[in-house]
Amino acid sequence: MSSAKTSDSPSVIRPTSSVDLDGLSLEQALIDFEVANARVLDLTRRLVEQHGEIVRLRSEVEEARLQLHVQHAAHVEAATALGELRASRAYQAARALGIAKSRLRR
Repeated sequence: MSSAKTSDSPSVIRPTSSVDLDGLSLEQALIDFEVANARVLDLTRRLVEQHGEIVRLRSEVEEARLQLHVQHAAHVEAATALGELRASRAYQAARALGIAKSRLRR
């Protein structure tokens, strides 16, 4: 490649032919390609990592939903049992005795 130094700035080298310009353009295009390729690889890596995180979080959410369902079922069962207990004659008799006992103490 032939190049000439300009008189106004000794450190700037300017190409003197279209071949030099084509070479510089090609070199810059290769550099730009490498930078873009590195960005694509980085973004792909980050995308794969985020996908893994999404899968992990979805699994945690599903596990929490199952636990909530089990706890809700246990709560409903306990509430039903409590309702049945309060409806029983033994509970009503014990409650009436407790009320009567507290009134007698006054």
